[in-house]
Amino acid sequence: MGWLIPQPRVTVDGRQVRLDDVLARQWTVLHIGAAPAGTASWAGVPILEIGRDIHVHTGALSAWLRGKNASAVVVRPDGFIYAATDSGHYLPEPPAGLVTVVTNPRNGVPV
Repeated sequence: MGWLIPQPRVTVDGRQVRLDDVLARQWTVLHIGAAPAGTASWAGVPILEIGRDIHVHTGALSAWLRGKNASAVVVRPDGFIYAATDSGHYLPEPPAGLVTVVTNPRNGVPV
C-alpha cells in the first residue's frame, strides 16, 4: 500500500498519547467496527478497534480510513500501511516468515 498512517493524539485507558506510542513500532491491525475476515491469520499481532481500544477525538483517523476506502489496515513497524481492506472483504495474510512478539497481553496497548 505504502501509505503513511496519520499521527493523531489518542486516548487509551484514560491517557492521551500519540498513536505512534500505542503502535509501539510493531505490526498492528487497526479497524473500525467489526474485525474483518482474515484477522485470525494475524494471531500474535495487536488488533485494535478504533472507538473501543483507542479513541481519536478529532475523528482524523476514521476520516483518513474512509478517504482510503478502508475500514481496516495493517500497520508495519515503520508506520506505513502493509494492507488495507473495507468491511465485507478479506484482510490479506501476513508476509511469509513474519514473527511477532506481543509486548502486552491487552492487545499491545502500553499501560
